[in-house]
Amino acid sequence: MPKQKYLIIYSLSKQKPKQKSKFNRELFGYKDSSNFGKYSYQRKGLLLKTEFLKPFPTTIILRKTAIKKIPKLRMLFRKYKVKYRIYKITGGAGI
Repeated sequence: MPKQKYLIIYSLSKQKPKQKSKFNRELFGYKDSSNFGKYSYQRKGLLLKTEFLKPFPTTIILRKTAIKKIPKLRMLFRKYKVKYRIYKITGGAGI
């Protein structure tokens, strides 16, 4: 039986560089350092602890088990006024 997944395609082309960076940090998380690199912290993103593939820069493939993240993703896309599409797909390799 093929596994069901979600294909999420979004566009950041209308965003300014600062907004793109903030969006990506909120979505994927980032590594932060302080005191001239003496301390480092992993800042959490929305997709932390979620298995996903990123085949292209603005494309994410999530497992069906990550369906709980979809409403939060939609809120994040709306917050940054990002155009997006979510498709249900089946089969394929990877996660």
